[in-house]
Amino acid sequence: MRGKSVFLLALIAISFIPLTSAQISEGELTFNLSCISDDECFLSTTTIGEEVISGQIQQASPLQPKVIAIEFPVDGLQTHIAQLPQLVDSIEIDLRMQGDFVGLSRPSLTVSMVLGSATLSHQFPERGVNDPQVNEPYRVEDVEIDRSFGTLIWPDDNSRLQLSFEVDHPGTWEIRLRGVSFVEIDIPWSENPEARNIDEPSSDSNPSSTNFEAVHAGALHESDRDCWIFDVSLHEIMTVQFEWEEVPAELIQPHSTPEIRDSDGRQLTKPEAVAKEEDGTIVITNHWRGVDEGEHTLCIGGVPGAFQPYRWRGTLSFEGSGPSNPVEFSGEATYPVGLGSIESNSKMQEISAVGGWLMFASLALLIATGFEVFMRPTRKWIRGFVLYPAMITVLLSGMVQPMWVWADEVQREDEMDLTQLLDSRLSQLWDVSHPGIPEQTRAEHMGATLGLFTGDFLRLRLEIDGATQLDDGRWQLHIPAMNNIELDRLIFNKISAEGASSTDQGLLADHIVNFILTAGRSLVLDLMLIEAITIVDEKPESKVVHIEWEMEGTRQAGSISSPAWATKPNIISEPDWTRLQTGLFPDRIAITLCDCELDLLEIEIDPPSSFDSNDVPQQTGVSPADGPIPEHKILLALSAIACLYVVISERKRRKNALAILPDTIWH
Repeated sequence: MRGKSVFLLALIAISFIPLTSAQISEGELTFNLSCISDDECFLSTTTIGEEVISGQIQQASPLQPKVIAIEFPVDGLQTHIAQLPQLVDSIEIDLRMQGDFVGLSRPSLTVSMVLGSATLSHQFPERGVNDPQVNEPYRVEDVEIDRSFGTLIWPDDNSRLQLSFEVDHPGTWEIRLRGVSFVEIDIPWSENPEARNIDEPSSDSNPSSTNFEAVHAGALHESDRDCWIFDVSLHEIMTVQFEWEEVPAELIQPHSTPEIRDSDGRQLTKPEAVAKEEDGTIVITNHWRGVDEGEHTLCIGGVPGAFQPYRWRGTLSFEGSGPSNPVEFSGEATYPVGLGSIESNSKMQEISAVGGWLMFASLALLIATGFEVFMRPTRKWIRGFVLYPAMITVLLSGMVQPMWVWADEVQREDEMDLTQLLDSRLSQLWDVSHPGIPEQTRAEHMGATLGLFTGDFLRLRLEIDGATQLDDGRWQLHIPAMNNIELDRLIFNKISAEGASSTDQGLLADHIVNFILTAGRSLVLDLMLIEAITIVDEKPESKVVHIEWEMEGTRQAGSISSPAWATKPNIISEPDWTRLQTGLFPDRIAITLCDCELDLLEIEIDPPSSFDSNDVPQQTGVSPADGPIPEHKILLALSAIACLYVVISERKRRKNALAILPDTIWH
């Protein structure tokens, strides 16, 4: 009986020992620095182990400092593929040094972290005994992760944190643990490939027998070959629809047409296909006609270094049934002007071009005033202090100013207009949409704002026809070139100009599908941003504005595989750009391509529901064409009044003089 009691107590004691297992997986993670002894430490998502680890330094001096390094590996086996963020949210370390003679201080601390193939490092400066923050733990937020060698952590990868500090005097150091020292990181995506790869084993030689019209779920992991064998009964249209889940761009598998062979090993001809991309999810629907009844085999294949879950289902139907029939495809791909505007065009005030009437009126005024000045007598002080300054102001504000504005309206040598910008963007996306280009490279170009990377310059000239005043007093500009932009025509014309055909087979077909889906989405987001950012403080007097930006990197908007606006003008602060991204990004954007008898593109957009003037930064880098004289119309009006006043008053003075002149001569 006593032995059973001891055994029961042992089980109870074991049940209270906290078991820990940590890995890099999706979500907001807090890795606590934990130790079960001074020389056995790890990172844990729970608060376990010792409250404090410490060590005593007996011999150390500024000439012979002592370096202490402590390593904290992530506790547990990495089973997930995980995408790393650009930043670690925060690091907090409570390291302190109690000197034998000098009291409490905090030595210089280096925090280094290895996350698979990515790294980060941060240096905390020393805090002396007189530092007002000596009682506060070290803390830093938004530490950049160096992802030059990869943005992913793979199963079995190692992750660890290392603390390194230098002590130059005797004393006792200690690190406080159990939730006091930790690292916070938000992982945007992770997946367990073994748990999702449930379609195994299957291969070309050993296909899995299935019901064609059932829903199949699985994943392509690395260079897997997933195959199924099924019977095809009487039908007119055979449809296979694949839905590929969103994964980071580096992991996207090729979405080639599935290989379907009949019982004699003959491969089916190229189907009619409808490809739809929405928030990173790709749905590809393939339609075959005239497929023989009997046994068929369907296979898909992956590539090394990629992983993507999927679902697929087959249907057998008769002509005209089912909403996925290409005949019912609408194919509307005109940019909805105003999508990125805060106010509608109904409140727009027209802007007139700088006209010659201003120069003509100013010239007439100068001639008339000059005749009075040089052909008739006037008082000298009126000439010197009123008339000449007024005439010079009329010349500058009424003639020089318009000519200056006209010169500023001309497109500069290093500027693009909207058409050239869109053409440049399409050329860039065409080059990176080829199947031989890594998906990460394609995603980086897709995410670059207007196709511009860190260090690039944008110089853009836009013509405007009106402006709408916003609730904060600023003016939203309206760009007529955006009216009725046929995105499908631009995209298909680019394909034609490159000498390609959307009905080609093999790699080129994949290239074109990638390009169309990428270009459709990117152009919509680019045009939305241009509309949203063309806001100025004052109503322009010219019909031309210039945008001049120098770009720098920032956090991306959009999904993990389809990023957007990942670079920004350096004149816009990070918080302002984030607010613009959040307010402007559409609630839904879907791009659909029908690779059928007549290639069609369809764009569906739900505009942002809460975008307002507060989301647009005060400094946008947009400047209307202008001259050197501010408020020139007011100056011109005042100068014209002065000239007219002098002419009228001088005429009246001369008339009065002539009226009294005969009486003076008579007497």
